[in-house]
Amino acid sequence: MSLSELRPAAQALNHPAVFAYLHVPVQSGSDAVLGAMRREYTAAEFERVADTLLAKVPGLQLATDIICGFPGTSFFCGRARGCASVAGSSQPGAVAHRHDK
Repeated sequence: MSLSELRPAAQALNHPAVFAYLHVPVQSGSDAVLGAMRREYTAAEFERVADTLLAKVPGLQLATDIICGFPGTSFFCGRARGCASVAGSSQPGAVAHRHDK
């Protein structure tokens, strides 16, 4: 979600017929890891989106994804604190999968 889309998104999420839930994947709290993942945003941009929407949409339920164990990261990498490994390896075909072996 681009920053220019935040106002209309907040307006839609505030509509009484809309459940205030949004899934915005961050993937990592480290800009270096996001770059290695070829993401086109920074951790600060994600924070700005999350903070803006949480301020503009009372009661917003905000969900995200954080990948733990991307090649070259430590268990507590970047801003993602307390993340736990859910799966033991990456999905076949993913960039990280080539590094599992």
